[in-house]
Amino acid sequence: MSSCRWKADRSAATAGGALLTRRIRRTLPLMCLWLLAAAHPAHAQPPTSATDVPDKFVIEAGGFNMFVSTHLTLSTPDLGGSEVNLEKNLNLPDTAYRGYVEGLWRPARRHQFSLSYSALNRTSDGVEVQRDFTWGGAVYQAGVVAVPRMDTKTVSAVYRFAAYKNARLELGPSAGLGYLFITTGIRAVAGASSPQGGTTTTIDREGNGDSPIGGIGGFVNWWAASRVYVRSDLRYILIKPENEEAAATEGRASLAWYPWRHLGFGGQYTLDNFRHDRSVVSTKLGGEYRYSGFQILVSAPF
Repeated sequence: MSSCRWKADRSAATAGGALLTRRIRRTLPLMCLWLLAAAHPAHAQPPTSATDVPDKFVIEAGGFNMFVSTHLTLSTPDLGGSEVNLEKNLNLPDTAYRGYVEGLWRPARRHQFSLSYSALNRTSDGVEVQRDFTWGGAVYQAGVVAVPRMDTKTVSAVYRFAAYKNARLELGPSAGLGYLFITTGIRAVAGASSPQGGTTTTIDREGNGDSPIGGIGGFVNWWAASRVYVRSDLRYILIKPENEEAAATEGRASLAWYPWRHLGFGGQYTLDNFRHDRSVVSTKLGGEYRYSGFQILVSAPF
């Protein structure tokens, strides 16, 4: 009797052990997968950036000498106006320092806004005019000494949308809107001699060509290395208001190296060309204004 009970208990124990073994075998692979996932959480999703440099806000500033070319007119309804190349005709320097500051804000992964300001001012010691020309309702005759001056300032806002974006590269369309403030004047002194003594006549005419600017184009940004950043922008627009035509081209390409997460240095090449062919009755500056050149820059991301 006791022998039968012992055999029954042994059979029950054996069956219970087999059941526990099967449950362990089923549970063990799931536990191993859970432990592997907990040990390597970074493998669950690919990295979203190839750099540790922040890009939520960026402040950038720089400057250097730029090559400048201007062909301008300042007309009046009565006398019209002559096209004057300020560099070739009036000896205005064709290189000048241009400084700029720009702030960039990225509110979301694919969206970026920027706001920039730049200034470029020039003047000359004066040169003897070689031919007659009309400027601002006055005739500057050959032989007078003319002293030109030119001040320009630009404010521009740009929106960029990254249609394609991965950890290193982003590219897509961009749209810009801004305002160009430009003032140009020419002062001339003419002398004449007579038996009673010498006399001088001064002519000084100044005009402005302030106008809105903008453009539509695209951009490409690329982290060439974890601390090396390449940026490029190109925008263009052509508009034809009544009896006038205006065009603007804005382009840049830059490279910055960040030895620290919140401070970088680099350089950029900039090309800007503005043209406004005004109507014959307009009394505002018209013509073409172009500058291009290399600039050094300092970048502060945070």
